[in-house]
Amino acid sequence: METVYKYKPVLKNEVPVFLEPMQKLFEEKTVFVLGYGSLAHSNGWLGRGLLQPPKRDELIECKARGFERGPYGLFGLTHFYGVIRHSEKKMNGALGRIKSLDDWVYLMRTECIAGLTSAVNYRVVDITENIYDDKGELPSNAVVHMVVNRPSNRQDIQHAWPSHEYYSYCWNGIKLERTPEFASVFLQTGGFRNDRWAQKFIDALIKKAGRAR
Repeated sequence: METVYKYKPVLKNEVPVFLEPMQKLFEEKTVFVLGYGSLAHSNGWLGRGLLQPPKRDELIECKARGFERGPYGLFGLTHFYGVIRHSEKKMNGALGRIKSLDDWVYLMRTECIAGLTSAVNYRVVDITENIYDDKGELPSNAVVHMVVNRPSNRQDIQHAWPSHEYYSYCWNGIKLERTPEFASVFLQTGGFRNDRWAQKFIDALIKKAGRAR
């Protein structure tokens, strides 16, 4: 495995990024990652160094409880899709099976997760118990991971700008590959059609924060 940076798990059910437990996990379980933005369609899995990226017909549509999707992923002053915990929220996504530990590592390096990079944005969380409505497609030994942001990102995104055409790219891929029901739920649960929609979401947060002072 790549160099493991020293870090402290801070989120509920955060996955420890260490070689021995991860090897054991892949020996005993079938590991999936829930994609809620660029990983919700097959093109988003390409260019990440995976030897066996999930194909279009291998992605499984599902829903997850307890998380809110939004522009919570931050890289410098640019924001992307991310999620934070919210007990009253639900969202949908597409599950991609990770077929080897090496592929898991390469994927998570591209996500800048804690433990594999010093430039931390996301943290990996086990959300197996949060998954529902997968239409019985998940095996009984499935484990589901998702990259999650710290709650503080909700405030920090107020000082960031959308990545150029990123949200349009995600939406176009979802329209092309996912079912109409999925696309509808996506827009109802923190998904955006384009960068302008994402900025309107942040402007509303700033306006609400101003009224609360």
